[in-house]
Amino acid sequence: MGLLSKIMFWRRRRSVVPVVRLSGVISQSGSLGRRGLSLESVEPQLKKAFSIKRAKAVAIIINSPGGSPVQSSLIGQRIRDLANRADVPVLAFCEDVAASGGYWLAASADEIFANPASVIGSIGVISAGFGFDKAIAKLGIDRRVYTAGEAKMTLDPFQPERDEEIDRLRGLQADIHKQFISHIEQRRGSRLKGAHAELFSGAFWTGQRALELGLIDGLGECRQTLLQRFGDDTDVMFVEPKRKFKDLIGKYIDDLDAQLLRQKTNAEYGKKISVGTHKKAMIHINKHITPVFAEADIKHIRPSTVQDFLENLETQMAPQTANQVKNTLGRIMSFFVRKEFIEINPCREVRPLAERPPESGHTPTQKDVQKVLMHCKLNWHEMLIRICAETGARCSEALGLEWTSVKNDILWIHQSAVRNEVGPTKTRSSKRKVKVSKQTALMLKEMRVKSTSDFVFTNAEGRLFTSSDALNQALKPACIRAGVTPFGFHGLRRLVINTLLDRNVMKDHVQKLVGHSIGSRVTDRHYRKIADEDVLLDDYVLDFDFAQSA
Repeated sequence: MGLLSKIMFWRRRRSVVPVVRLSGVISQSGSLGRRGLSLESVEPQLKKAFSIKRAKAVAIIINSPGGSPVQSSLIGQRIRDLANRADVPVLAFCEDVAASGGYWLAASADEIFANPASVIGSIGVISAGFGFDKAIAKLGIDRRVYTAGEAKMTLDPFQPERDEEIDRLRGLQADIHKQFISHIEQRRGSRLKGAHAELFSGAFWTGQRALELGLIDGLGECRQTLLQRFGDDTDVMFVEPKRKFKDLIGKYIDDLDAQLLRQKTNAEYGKKISVGTHKKAMIHINKHITPVFAEADIKHIRPSTVQDFLENLETQMAPQTANQVKNTLGRIMSFFVRKEFIEINPCREVRPLAERPPESGHTPTQKDVQKVLMHCKLNWHEMLIRICAETGARCSEALGLEWTSVKNDILWIHQSAVRNEVGPTKTRSSKRKVKVSKQTALMLKEMRVKSTSDFVFTNAEGRLFTSSDALNQALKPACIRAGVTPFGFHGLRRLVINTLLDRNVMKDHVQKLVGHSIGSRVTDRHYRKIADEDVLLDDYVLDFDFAQSA
């Protein structure tokens, strides 16, 4: 019985009809970011469709206003070659329009179906352009063209028309028209019912009228017609083209560039992104995303694929950073959904990595900082540490300070020093005024007298320091000499934030002081949570008795 069951199952295998969709202008290159219909672009789909062994037929859905007669002929001939080799019938289904070259493709099928309202026909040849010779004459512009060969300037739009050139063009059109007519007569034969002059005049008709003229064989939609002909259990299988990530990521980058240039005042263009957001996205794309997904078919990027990618990122970077890269990938896939390249964003089903608990990294105590200050070798070492420990400023923000931004004990933070250059702050919220202790203000005044640079922190050659320079030259060696557990400049920032929160300073005031966006969850996620009672301190200057080190 087991063998019999297998035999019966084999006999009951479902019929299969692969479907290939041919949409767009017939050309080597498309428009508006879409590939044109060409033999090169449709060859993989056609070969796959005709290679299916159990196929009862191959259906081709056509939606094209025409285009290149060469590509129309090449695609049509390829359809016939594959059909003859596989020995299966070809059914064409016209949607909105199958005109000119689009109808050439339809005629390559054994039968043609259309919607009653479809546009069918336009069996003719057209060449159109503009003449600018009179316009440039009025503007006083001379056309200067030099050729070897009398016909090289044929139909130049900046020169007056010549009868012999028009005759030559009409001769070319007549030759192509004859080839078109020959193709239609060969494929449709006796099924054509209209007069020759009417059918091949270049006119077009609705699907209903095209049926009366013998240009199509019936009215109907693809799936319904196939099920009626081959049975309700027929498996209608759409053969989609491969869409490689590397071929489409450029479209997203173009959109990203456009977002950067959008005017915030123009609602039509949507949200404008910052330079920093654009830069971070490009780093994620070039360094992490494209190297992994370049050759992938975007339809095959599934939630499990993204999950594996995310877990691999965790081995290379902090979970927070890995989640940011995943979010960038999610925005890319959302863009592909909007462009109808894929149906579902696979990143939506992937949960982010668990981020590290608050207080990751070593946070020094006030006594640790005092010891380190006593072991600084140079004045700028001590000053940089003081500013970061008293204000919670990021190291790059402190390194970007100009003397014009220092007014006694008030510092105006509005830029960052990155890679030996001055750039914008991390966010707009990072631009702020902070206050230092009187001792630090006095030391800054003494440094200003001796300085020959516009910036507070520079080397002998006037070069700006980077955060890594400051860590390796100033803070880390001082920690070692002081005998305390080494910490980074962000440890000083955590010390300030945690101290303010422990003193029950309202969270929004803390956020404003250290350059966090008001309402940001960063303060809660990465630093101590504030107590229930909110008590506003009169003085935010954290003078941790550092004056003892002077």
